Amino acid sequence: MRFVIRSPFDFFQKTAPLKESLLVLLISTGIFVFFNELSIYYGFTKYAQKVGHLESITGNFFSVLVGFFIISFVLYFISKRKIDLKQAIFIISYSFMPLLIGGWIPVGFVTAIVGMLSFFYMLIGVHIVLKTSYKKAFIITLVEFCILALLIIIVNVKF
Repeated sequence: MRFVIRSPFDFFQKTAPLKESLLVLLISTGIFVFFNELSIYYGFTKYAQKVGHLESITGNFFSVLVGFFIISFVLYFISKRKIDLKQAIFIISYSFMPLLIGGWIPVGFVTAIVGMLSFFYMLIGVHIVLKTSYKKAFIITLVEFCILALLIIIVNVKF
């Protein structure tokens, strides 16, 4: 929670240990998957579930984790290896925490607000950790969010 409370500029000045970044990612993903499943179970969304709850939770949990590791690898390669993979995971896990914690809410403007907050945090994280201009950080962040959107579209395509 200190990430939400403290200034993001101060926060990204030092990199958290990999274990802490992964723990934040796992907990945030768990919260997202659990509440997303509850919103489906209680009918807050129009999604018609085709598998059981345990299979859905397991599938969603691992697909979110795989997606974020893909995004971390892309950030690592986009940065032309100026940062190591640990720093990429740090930026991704902390900047996407608001989106994972609030993104399950099936109300469009809430998802948009937490999405913009995550975009803002990632922009700051990329700017500070990569020591680059805001313009270049904005482009990198935009590419990352486009890749995230593409992954979401690919996962939701029905064959």
